Amino acid sequence: VFKVKSGTAYLAHGAGSEECGSGDVVNSALHCVLWMPGFHIKLVCTCTLFAMRGLLRSPAPTRARIRSTSLRALPAVERIETSDPAPFLTERCALLLPEDRIRELWSKGFVVLEDALQPEEASELQHTLDILTSCGALEPTPEASIGVRDDAIRWQSEEIAPPAVASVIVLLKGLAAAINACSATAGPLGVPSHSMLASYPPGGQYRVHSDNSRREELGGRRGNERCLTAIAYANLAPWDPVSDGGALRLYQRSSEFDLDAFGDDAAAACAALCDSWATRRQDGDDGMAFVDIAPLAGRIVVFDSTLCHEVRASTSRPR
Repeated sequence: VFKVKSGTAYLAHGAGSEECGSGDVVNSALHCVLWMPGFHIKLVCTCTLFAMRGLLRSPAPTRARIRSTSLRALPAVERIETSDPAPFLTERCALLLPEDRIRELWSKGFVVLEDALQPEEASELQHTLDILTSCGALEPTPEASIGVRDDAIRWQSEEIAPPAVASVIVLLKGLAAAINACSATAGPLGVPSHSMLASYPPGGQYRVHSDNSRREELGGRRGNERCLTAIAYANLAPWDPVSDGGALRLYQRSSEFDLDAFGDDAAAACAALCDSWATRRQDGDDGMAFVDIAPLAGRIVVFDSTLCHEVRASTSRPR
């Protein structure tokens, strides 16, 4: 699944295990999700790739149902298959994600790759996404009706995608292969057949959520096979993180946090996430409760798909 918002891509891992470890997600200017059976890819130009198996778009109106299914859904009866990313491995991917950065990913739960896209690549991706958005190729999600997310999306395969989109999808899948080649990776990741392209309007946001949370209705098991999420950003420069907003906020070590307990109260959930971190700090933990990652053109973020995260509201610019 590939989502392009003004520059994001996701990679998701294939089917296999029912849940992934604390370091199973990748995010970036391209948003990717990797799972021990799958790698999740998302492009935010807005662009995003999701790897999901047998999950369909849900018509249910409730927030809980929407959050557990529609984010991972494909249009109509289309389904996403996963495959071995090895054919996508290139020297460029290996240089972008050397072993020390992959170990950082598994240790911290995320890694940021600066200037992963060349300026001309990000510009071409942005231009293509603008065209797709203007012609109505990207559509609102079911969550839009209840105020959970404001982006418009499109599921896209690199095989029939415009060249600028296809090349970024291929790059993200190659990152999954690079991760697989690292000795620190516990199991093989797979990549999805489709990626999600996403675009946020001025002021658009995506309330706090997890790409692969534990589900009460599934007996506490993870809701899908996503392991890592990868995001690629194509927002045109200059983008000021302070005045333009739109940052990806990752809540650190939040894999086991129960978002469902807060229902529709996103503000209370965010406050509780920060409170839980404050408690851990009293026990000797260090660092911050969350990390804000600006959607800068050419940036790729890979993160653990089980982490709680949100897309902060942009100001006057689309994302």
